[in-house]
Amino acid sequence: MESQESKKIFFIENESCESLEFDPKDFYDVTLPANDRVQKLIDDFLSDEIKLKAGINGEKLEALSYKSDFVVGTNYFVKVRSQDKYVHVRIFLPFPYQCNHKEVTSVLKEKNQFDSVEHFQFTWFK
Repeated sequence: MESQESKKIFFIENESCESLEFDPKDFYDVTLPANDRVQKLIDDFLSDEIKLKAGINGEKLEALSYKSDFVVGTNYFVKVRSQDKYVHVRIFLPFPYQCNHKEVTSVLKEKNQFDSVEHFQFTWFK
């Protein structure tokens, strides 16, 4: 039986780029419950950017579920709740060798708890 650690794909950190960890389930087109890794991504890196782009003020963001799309990096489509507001967020994580930053590329506002997470297009923010 494989351990949890051996099921994950790790990219090694180098001096100028962050390391990223992928789970094999990220490569399938299924909706998954948000896990600690997705919540940490929002809490540690993108909470302020999501709040700004979604027009949410000062509230804690909770990742509920997500889908992912493996491209030249990974797009995460995450359903996020902040008190009684729901938004869907598209997050792009580049491969570490690209030395780019994580980025919120789109936000769909005015969602509800029953809306399923689906792929949606990149939006230019002004």
